[in-house]
Amino acid sequence: MLIQITKRIIRVLLHEKIITQEDVEVYEYGCQITLANIINFIIVLTIGIIFKSVIQSAIFYLSFISLRIFCGGYHANSYHKCFFIFGCTCSICILLGHFLEKVSILTFLSVGSIFLLGMAIYKKAPIEHENRPFMEEERKKFRKKSFEVYVGWVIICSIFRIFGQFSYQAVLTMSFLAVLVLMMESK
Repeated sequence: MLIQITKRIIRVLLHEKIITQEDVEVYEYGCQITLANIINFIIVLTIGIIFKSVIQSAIFYLSFISLRIFCGGYHANSYHKCFFIFGCTCSICILLGHFLEKVSILTFLSVGSIFLLGMAIYKKAPIEHENRPFMEEERKKFRKKSFEVYVGWVIICSIFRIFGQFSYQAVLTMSFLAVLVLMMESK
């Protein structure tokens, strides 16, 4: 469905002479990525509303996406699978976050997830995908950016802990673990 919508948009752009035939592939890819991001945002917002956790959903979305952009990891082979896996991942992180905010092992789990994700980024990031090969200079840039984003989220997680925002800390911890699992699942 997403691909058909993209093709319709491209046909309109071609018909209106906004783009040329040579630009079709680039615009198709850009439209697909933009629509996929909009759908993912709607999925996260819907899950946040269902679980009455819109702020936690936003924290999950921002941390998960920002880390995945630079770290890489598992990619589904279709948009339908991607949306399904993303929705399940978000739901699991929100639900487990609700559970973890009330248990005493949250700090231990946070520290453990921070350590494991940091090691995975150090050893594996960025993880290439067949649709996204890296040149050596890009690899260095993405690894550096992975660490910068990671450190930023670790600081935010620490701030949540210091100020007693355990539900935010818990969902961020789950987001770290989700990114870690997807990094480990990559081929």
